[in-house]
Amino acid sequence: MAVRCPIARWHDQVSAAPNYRNIEETDLAILKLSSAMVDQLTCPKGQRRAEYCDSVVPGLLLEYRSATDSTPTWYWRRKVDGKTTYMNLGSLQHLDLD
Repeated sequence: MAVRCPIARWHDQVSAAPNYRNIEETDLAILKLSSAMVDQLTCPKGQRRAEYCDSVVPGLLLEYRSATDSTPTWYWRRKVDGKTTYMNLGSLQHLDLD
């Protein structure tokens, strides 16, 4: 059984997020993530990994890897002292948006 992620509560409460896409991130998929959507996302063929960023909660992303035994993983991405950092929040098996 998946545990409700605290970020999911923020996701439910925030109606509109500022546009946080910048020049470096134009190749990322920025979507309003939902439980139904994340169950259908995959890593595109020919790529080792894909990041799907949430448009409601800036910094929240779900990473899919091409390895057959991999599990999608939630991350919190932010800049610290000008350097991008990732905090692993847990796998999609354990944290969902419901």
